[in-house]
Amino acid sequence: SCILKKDITLITNKSKAVKIFEGFFDYLSIIQISDEKSINKFDYLILNSAALLLKNINLLDNYETIKLYLDNDSTGDMYTKVITDRYHHARDERSAYSKYKDLNECLCACKLTH
Repeated sequence: SCILKKDITLITNKSKAVKIFEGFFDYLSIIQISDEKSINKFDYLILNSAALLLKNINLLDNYETIKLYLDNDSTGDMYTKVITDRYHHARDERSAYSKYKDLNECLCACKLTH
């Protein structure tokens, strides 16, 4: 449950590149696996609900690079298509964790097997 109204979280580093996640655990996962230098090269958009994308899509107008780390499900497919159709420079990064529901699940599974 949620007490406050859900909204996006935008973490800015004054970058022209953004990484987009459906949930906060996926954002934390990319921070966990990224080297310190690359973390500050991107802004981060956490949707907190994929449905909030359409309400906030104009935020992406100012980005030269858009990397998508959405879930591997029908909702992730739909919103990936929405973004890549509108922003032809957007890249779907889900192939990196294609055997898992999302980036966080991949990170957890990989840690368990190593």
